[in-house]
Amino acid sequence: MIDFKELLERPIIRDDMPHEWLNKMTDEEMRQWEDEAGEVLKKEGVPETFPDWNAGILAKIIDADIIYRLFKGDHLKK
Repeated sequence: MIDFKELLERPIIRDDMPHEWLNKMTDEEMRQWEDEAGEVLKKEGVPETFPDWNAGILAKIIDADIIYRLFKGDHLKK
């Protein structure tokens, strides 16, 4: 998976995604992240059907956003 500490140092290169960390990734990196998240979901036994798969991917995005924000220190800002 992508190194969030590395992403913190990167500039924003796009503006079409809802999360800052996603807007710092290239298309290829986003595909790789999605593939890796899909492999995790398969290992977890998530059915590859709607809505289970979509919910699983969304959960991985939310988890990643929380981790990114913790590394960034958003929880310390008022």
